[in-house]
Amino acid sequence: MMKSDYRIETLAQQTALSAFALLHLVEPSFPVEDWDALAAAGSGWTCVVAQDQQGYIRGLAVYRTRRHPVAGDLMDVPIFIAASVADDAGIAEQAFEWLRNRASRCSYIRVWSAIPKALAYMQDEDAFARWDHGLIYRVQSKAPPALL
Repeated sequence: MMKSDYRIETLAQQTALSAFALLHLVEPSFPVEDWDALAAAGSGWTCVVAQDQQGYIRGLAVYRTRRHPVAGDLMDVPIFIAASVADDAGIAEQAFEWLRNRASRCSYIRVWSAIPKALAYMQDEDAFARWDHGLIYRVQSKAPPALL
């Protein structure tokens, strides 16, 4: 599949169970109760899925944007999964591009290097303040128009 074959969208109620199944495949100890709280409206987190043309969930990202003590405005992505035998790179690329487009007001995006085992760790202020547990991507600010 080519990357244009994936639909990236925020989690809908009808895809929540399939998204959890993907998360559970990668991190089996993540509790279903934590997933329910994470995926609930008003949790402060946004869950995004990548679906193929048949409607199967092939990717999952969970993020929130907050002010980091070192980085400033940060899109924090503790869960980022791309799962496909044939095109995991294409799924990851398209999902990351979707995130990057929504991080225009942020200085950085941080994708955690390990998926947390519980929601409590994702929400831990000390874990959030750390700067050593993920891939840090600088969001390029748009250049101001040239002065003539």
